Amino acid sequence: LAGYDEAAARRIPGLAGVVKSKRWIAAAAASWWQAERALDAMKPRFAGAKSLDTAQVATWLREAAKDAGTLVALTGDVETALADGNAVFTANFSIAPAIHAPLETASATARFADGKLELWIASQAPEAARRAAAQAVGIATESVTLYPVPAGGSFDARLEKQHASEVAQIAKALGRPVQLTWSRFEEMKALSPRTPVGIALTAKLDTGTLLPIAWRARIACPATMREFGARLFANATPEAARAAAAGEADPLACEGAVPPYGIANVAVEHVPVTLPMSTARLRGNAPAYTAFASESFVDELARRAGRDPLLFRLGMLGEAPRLAEVLRRVGRIGEWDG
Repeated sequence: LAGYDEAAARRIPGLAGVVKSKRWIAAAAASWWQAERALDAMKPRFAGAKSLDTAQVATWLREAAKDAGTLVALTGDVETALADGNAVFTANFSIAPAIHAPLETASATARFADGKLELWIASQAPEAARRAAAQAVGIATESVTLYPVPAGGSFDARLEKQHASEVAQIAKALGRPVQLTWSRFEEMKALSPRTPVGIALTAKLDTGTLLPIAWRARIACPATMREFGARLFANATPEAARAAAAGEADPLACEGAVPPYGIANVAVEHVPVTLPMSTARLRGNAPAYTAFASESFVDELARRAGRDPLLFRLGMLGEAPRLAEVLRRVGRIGEWDG
């Protein structure tokens, strides 16, 4: 927090107080609308990191995916299979950050009295929220009573707990019960997105069957689950969490990257990239981008081979009859005719 005009907030009817921290400033009032108007009137200014350019991030990740990473899955001898370069095909995918944007923005209610905190909050990690709130106001975790309340789906956004720390500090500073509700703007600014990703895929087709005999996936992205784990379990700041995860391979960042097909030689590599932004879980997590890239590449390989994409897949599922039957049934239901 670099600056703000508190006098402007004082002119808003119903203002109960202004509370500031290193990273945020809050206005409390008789209604949420009055509090929001007071917050806007202060025109808070923040120093620190500037906005990132999406195209620049995509370039960083695309370049990183050109280099070998840490091997997280291996079957067979991929490098030997790819070495001669015959019938070898490549594809590159850039996955943008994905935001949570739940219908309900973050909200919590707190009461601080006699050195104890009561917290009403919808959280996917209530004990972590309880610990974070206790640390924020300098009391023992045992002095915090958390009442879990129902909430709509958040796509894992409510694994984060910034608002628990914030509402606890506001309640303590004002000496009265308070309810904090983020605006949509605040929610979009505060929540970390699912990571952007650069994926480089390479495959070799058998010259006889025209089916893949080698597959390599290089996935360039931050070690999101290590970073997120530091925030969730160690209550680390975003900067400290990124530093703790820097350069570390994260198998969960590559979850779903091993294709479900009978390919003799498969390698999956994670190329850890440290970005000047925090990243987080989002429902579906890594398979949301690894499955998209893998199946899109399978479609491209089928076209290269001049094969129907459904039959191409079935040709690789001889040892997975249940999955093959799923595809056959989906094909019938969808009236797939090639």
